[in-house]
Amino acid sequence: MIKLENVNLSIPISSYDKTLKKKIISSFTGCFIKRKDNGIPYVNVLSNINCVINRGDRVALIGVNGSGKTSFLRLISGIYSATNGKLIRDLDVYPIISKSFL
Repeated sequence: MIKLENVNLSIPISSYDKTLKKKIISSFTGCFIKRKDNGIPYVNVLSNINCVINRGDRVALIGVNGSGKTSFLRLISGIYSATNGKLIRDLDVYPIISKSFL
């Protein structure tokens, strides 16, 4: 079972300044760039995720570009760690990423 309770994921941005890069990055992130107390910029990628996935369940993630599909897969497979909230994973996750064109 995989259980997520109020899980949030924030990702730091390594190269960010107040010039043309800022305008380009903010166009992709929807201007949701914030700064932590130590001054490091970050983006909230997933907010307050609650779900339960049982063994044997198949899950399809559908959404527009930048909606957090890949970040969610990386989170539940253990590549990313949740910023806060509770993530319980008592099985291995092997994400299969597939593009289908209708």
